[in-house]
Amino acid sequence: MCVLSFQDDLDFWGLDDALLESCCRDKYETELMCVLADMESECMDMQEDAPEIFRDNCMGRYQKCLWDLIEKPESSQAANIVSVISMMFVLVSTVGMSLNTLQGLKVLDDAGEPRDNPLLELIEAICIVWFTLEFFIRLTGSPDKCSFLKNGMNIIDVLAILPYYVELAMAQRSTGQKPEMLVEPAFMSQNTTVLDNEAFEEEEDDSLQGLLQVFRVFKLARILKLARHSRGLQSIIFTLTQSARELGLLIMILVITGLIFSSLAFYIEQGEDSGFTDIPTAFYWVIITMTTVGYGDIFPVSGLGKFVGTFCAISGALTMSLPLPIIVSNFEKYYEKQNRDDKLKLRRARIAEEKKKEESLRMGHFGLATSKV
Repeated sequence: MCVLSFQDDLDFWGLDDALLESCCRDKYETELMCVLADMESECMDMQEDAPEIFRDNCMGRYQKCLWDLIEKPESSQAANIVSVISMMFVLVSTVGMSLNTLQGLKVLDDAGEPRDNPLLELIEAICIVWFTLEFFIRLTGSPDKCSFLKNGMNIIDVLAILPYYVELAMAQRSTGQKPEMLVEPAFMSQNTTVLDNEAFEEEEDDSLQGLLQVFRVFKLARILKLARHSRGLQSIIFTLTQSARELGLLIMILVITGLIFSSLAFYIEQGEDSGFTDIPTAFYWVIITMTTVGYGDIFPVSGLGKFVGTFCAISGALTMSLPLPIIVSNFEKYYEKQNRDDKLKLRRARIAEEKKKEESLRMGHFGLATSKV
């Protein structure tokens, strides 16, 4: 019997579920909570899958075409081709970024300094142009610009293309501007003092290089662009977000256990030459021991320290295995849901195509009947 129908019967007769036996009440409440959770999840999915609202005019129709072309690969063959091209650009740009770090592919400039390969620079420029064009097309076709700019994947798109333009602007600034010589006025001193321009240039170049290094790190964001086209990466991201509470609990247990074992290891190994110079260093040893990495750069020497290290490794194995079933369960649920949604979309598309064929056949028969009359 459906648990919702049973709940309706209880409400109709004015009976409280507390009157049920304990075994039946536990089973009833468990199934009721599962059914309500599934219904809430389906409602949220229906809200997410709701069609976007565009303006009912010529501009709205063009906007919807752009949005379907870039954002919905299943909407048409052209949209699927655009999605494949975009994924190929992401892969090419990522491989080019990796190859650009090889010393054997670098070329020497007039000063004998190594610089990036011109061919790889051209490939990166073409990829950035595509990413920029894709972002602005998606922004133009978006029905809600504020929600679009707040979306995490769109922020990743901005972080993927922004470092290139910042690096280009800084390169133009460093080559186009020269620091002028600063001369102290004659009325303030009899000796004219010229500042050391070379030191000033070196200091400015160092600051620019440090800023460039920070922006170059953001280039790694283009790897995350694959999540827009990969169902597996989307499943992993969704699993991590849904398992945030379990991951937070895992981190808290690791921190508490790490502080305990690091303090013990530090005070036990304080008289030994084992590398435990302070508690933060010992905490680093505890983390790599509990996660079964074990670089071997720091390790206990005394017998009591080894005893503590043994229990640290055992507690790490137990701690790391606790939240794994929940995370795996969340991944399986989302992956099954995605497969079910894909099958449902294909079924709906097939039904819509069959309806169009049936309507065309009916119109054809109707046309033949009118011609005979």
